[in-house]
Amino acid sequence: YSDYFGREDLGYEKDGEGAYLAVLNGLMIRGFPDDETHLNTSFKEAFEAFSKEKNLVGTVQTINNKKVFRIKKYDDIYIQKVSLKLGAVLDVSRSIDYERIFSEIKTGGKDEEYEEVNGLYSFNGEFNFATPLQTSASILNLISPYRKDDIGIELTRRLQYESDPTKDYRADKDIFIIDAYLSNGMLYARRAEQYSVVNGIYEAQYVYNLNLSPVRQLMLWGNVISSGLLQKIDKSLKFTKGAKNQDLESQKIGGNLIVESDDIPIIELAKPIIRCKSAYAAHWHCLLGSGYSGWLLAGLPCRVGRFRHLDRVYCGTFQFQYFFMLPVFTNGKKVCILIPTIV
Repeated sequence: YSDYFGREDLGYEKDGEGAYLAVLNGLMIRGFPDDETHLNTSFKEAFEAFSKEKNLVGTVQTINNKKVFRIKKYDDIYIQKVSLKLGAVLDVSRSIDYERIFSEIKTGGKDEEYEEVNGLYSFNGEFNFATPLQTSASILNLISPYRKDDIGIELTRRLQYESDPTKDYRADKDIFIIDAYLSNGMLYARRAEQYSVVNGIYEAQYVYNLNLSPVRQLMLWGNVISSGLLQKIDKSLKFTKGAKNQDLESQKIGGNLIVESDDIPIIELAKPIIRCKSAYAAHWHCLLGSGYSGWLLAGLPCRVGRFRHLDRVYCGTFQFQYFFMLPVFTNGKKVCILIPTIV
């Protein structure tokens, strides 16, 4: 279940933001008959691809008495509504969560070589940016398992089935994401209709996936990246490496100009929504009203459940501030992990 991917014709109230992100393999792009095309992927791979591309998360929720896997935007999850008070607590300790602090960001898509054209390269290759952190930290890898390179899509499209139904092509089994839109019941690849400026690429009016460019993808993760850079707000993400085509400049109508190879001021990233710290308590007693199912909190029996977000958490006199509750399964038991958030 997903309002983000939902469409009116599927029973949703309206089309979601990602309703028309099309997924096709090379054979489909080439126009092969339906009975000769099979999209070989998995839910895990598909979720990874769209999560990296659009900063999405999945939660398990109960809707109409049925448990469903719900996909939402990351920032839609963090809504503080429910208060939880914990009683006496012992041995509280805090530590930095280095998995949520990044020294490097990889964005865009895998670099591709095109034998058919010399000196022509996609803007949607791999781009790397370095954060100003000098300490040990993680790498945020946003490279999708699916392709989105505009030149790869176009070269594949030109080898149409009707022209040569026996010809094989190296991209036949590759899976592509194509940013599309619906018009008069037909799905069309989105080109540069939403842009007032597109420079640095060949035949800009026919380009695919401008909305999925490396820096536009990175900016969607700004609320995560900035969470580990609270003390570096006056610094920038430094561009360190790019695809062979680093020249794309694009500006949406009414938007700001984005230059793919420019440094990115941290202050221009979205507001952080998590704290990169963990808090642990050896023992506590939870006080909650009725109506909550029995879950385990950090491995200890505790009457919590059903709500997804915690407003303020207190352990004795210790205030944890704001948390997001993430239910997971471990050793056959449901366990809730508390992730601190920022107001």
